[in-house]
Amino acid sequence: MVPDAPINLGNLVAITLDDRIGLSWDDGLSNGGTSIIDYQIYFDDGLGTEVFIELASALTERKYTASGLYSGLLYTFRIKARNSVGYSDLSAPITILAA
Repeated sequence: MVPDAPINLGNLVAITLDDRIGLSWDDGLSNGGTSIIDYQIYFDDGLGTEVFIELASALTERKYTASGLYSGLLYTFRIKARNSVGYSDLSAPITILAA
């Protein structure tokens, strides 16, 4: 089975400022019976379209800093986890202001 979607996606406020946003998350309740290999991050490019594109992949830690963003825009992020079977569903979204 694939893992559950990551949970508790949050803003690392000590990192978030100007053109970058810090993210952290936890694994979902079930890993699907096999270890989590890595994570993918998706975002809406600050356009508010709710069309999510891949921002980063093959992440092995449960934290990430998105950089090169535009200050004053709202960005929405979602995460997928992967085990040896495949990818989870997308996590619940979080919207953060790059400021």
